[in-house]
Amino acid sequence: MPLSKIASLAVGLLGLFVIVDALPIIQSLLFALIPESFTGVKATNDASYKLILLAMVLSTIFLGLILIISRNVIGSFLIGETSSDTLRISETDHYHSIAFSVVGIYFVIHGASNFLGTTLPRSMSKASISIAWPAGIELLLGAFLFVGARPLALIWNRLRAEWQNKK
Repeated sequence: MPLSKIASLAVGLLGLFVIVDALPIIQSLLFALIPESFTGVKATNDASYKLILLAMVLSTIFLGLILIISRNVIGSFLIGETSSDTLRISETDHYHSIAFSVVGIYFVIHGASNFLGTTLPRSMSKASISIAWPAGIELLLGAFLFVGARPLALIWNRLRAEWQNKK
């Protein structure tokens, strides 16, 4: 199977996972919209909470659909130049590079969703910056994994080869 097909398959599966990962948020949104008389449980009537949940759900599903729809383009981008003579990258390095990139994309999407859901509501109430750091770290880690996937894969495989040679 060509590397671009493997990369596009991985991106498509990530898009599906992102959409399925949004199901708990959808459940929270539906529970917030159901009237109290129907459930017997006092739900929040805060409109901003409902809007933030809706923004989280819509953005997560939208990004998941974008990943599914554009999986071939993103997969080709992840592989880039496949000439092993010019890049000196083995097929294993490409597999690891794809994996690092896909995990990076997940962290970016998850960090953006967490930023929408936890940081924005609290920034309206002038909460401290300590609430924003987990989402910020997720975004930075995701960007680092996505951008630095190829060098990370090369380093990983070299370290593995050295470790196996010492055995």
